[in-house]
Amino acid sequence: LNAKLENGKLIVEVHNTLSTTYNLKTIEVSYYDNSNNIITTVKGYIGPSIDSDNYRKLIVQTDADLSNATKIEYTINK
Repeated sequence: LNAKLENGKLIVEVHNTLSTTYNLKTIEVSYYDNSNNIITTVKGYIGPSIDSDNYRKLIVQTDADLSNATKIEYTINK
């Protein structure tokens, strides 16, 4: 994953490094503060699958104040 955060918008380049197509439903992105409390969790969608050695761009946006965010975790829901 290659990710950057700009004005509440997380832009992630997702790369399927597997030799097969990867099927998925949604991606949940959770933002945490320095006390490890969740600030917010946002769902994103990049399509039903990613073919082998292909890239997709995930863009998730939130109105939550992320100025204190120190960690981002994601969960891929298959």
